[in-house]
Parts: sequence; structure tokens; C-alpha cells
Amino acid sequence: MSVGLTFNGVSSKLTTDLTSHSATVTYSVWIRPVTAGGANLGRVFDKRTVGAEVELIDYTGSNLEFNRSWNGGTSFPAWVTTAGTVLAGPWVAVGLSYDSGLTTNNGIWYLDGVSVAVTQLGADPTGSVDSNADPIVIGNRGSDNARGFDGDMASFAIWDRILTAAEHLSLFQGADPRSMATNLLRYYRMDQGGANEPDLAGIGANATATNLTTSGTSPPPFRGGPTAWLTA
Repeated sequence: MSVGLTFNGVSSKLTTDLTSHSATVTYSVWIRPVTAGGANLGRVFDKRTVGAEVELIDYTGSNLEFNRSWNGGTSFPAWVTTAGTVLAGPWVAVGLSYDSGLTTNNGIWYLDGVSVAVTQLGADPTGSVDSNADPIVIGNRGSDNARGFDGDMASFAIWDRILTAAEHLSLFQGADPRSMATNLLRYYRMDQGGANEPDLAGIGANATATNLTTSGTSPPPFRGGPTAWLTA
């Protein structure tokens, strides 16, 4: 069975039922971008359907940005990977861990299982993190479909904790997110060919698929065994 869904950069999205997480969070997903997507800010995910923008990861065409809204004077800092680290074409394993318990904490990026350099855009935030009651939407901004991701995604997981470097590496090597079950909130394998996606963490409802199709290629770990590709 093919693993991966194609997002068309316009109307495609996967709407989850997850509306909150703790101060510590980790996101993990495989992406294969084709272009930078809607407004050159294609969303890997966005937590906005009717409320204010509070949290997102976007793809700019050459790197990734994580934004988290705060209610102080510096309201929306971003933590970005270096330009040129994520290019259109190949699959890349993406991991992002963030602890909003301190305003001085940075988002921690992992690409293909390895921690990479991070640049903070804007001053350290102030106040406390903003929140809304909206669900996380994968692959678009749910409020207007104006930030569509253009390309393929697979194996999207969210934890209520900071994953270790070893765990990020294991995910790149093909580990099932359910093998890291502590505080796993949601896991969508993205193998339903455009139908609604079950939460394989066994906690939430199915995620609602909109204008999604099966990817023509799966991420390397899902081809012929979990680790065989690493030595091929």
C-alpha cells in the first residue's frame, strides 16, 4: 500500500480534531514539496479555521518556518531553518520540538533525523502563548485555503512532549510513531488514498480529507521495509 498524500497547493487539506496541546510539543512528518505553495507560504499545518492565527509551520521554497503567537508586545516570532536546507523534489523527514514554558526557548528543528541550525526572526516573545479553539489543519490554512501546501506528505504525528534526538533519528529511520507512545496525541499515516484518515494513536476521530489523492511515491522508509533503504 502506498503511503503518502498529494496536496494540490490550492484546496487540499486534512482537518484533524485536535484543538490543543501542552506547552511542550513535537511535530513529525515526511514532506516532498513541489513548489512553495499558496503565497509562497504553503502550510505543513496551521491551527486556524475561524480564530486568530496562533501556530503554524510553513514552507517557503527553500526552508521551513515555525511560528507561535504570544500575547505580549512581541507577538509572533518565527524559528526558521537555513535557506536551501529543504528544496523541492526529494522527500525529507521533518521534526520540530518546542517548549513554550520559557520565552527564551527556541524551536528545535530536525531534518532527516539530524538537528539543524535555527534562526529566530524577531525578538524573544513576551506575555504568554495565544490559543484558540480551532483544530489543526494539515496542508493548508483552514480559514481561507490561501496557504495550500503543494506536494506530498506522509506520516504526520504530534506529541505532548519534547522528543529526544535519538527518537527523531529513529523516526527518520522508519520507526513507527506508536513505538514512542508516551504522550502521543495523534498519528495519521496518510495511506487512505484521499479518504478520511484514522488516528492511529487511537485517541481522536478520523481526520477529514479534502481534495487529496494518493502520492505517486512513498517516503523511503515505507519502501520494502523500515531500514533496508539506508544501506541500499
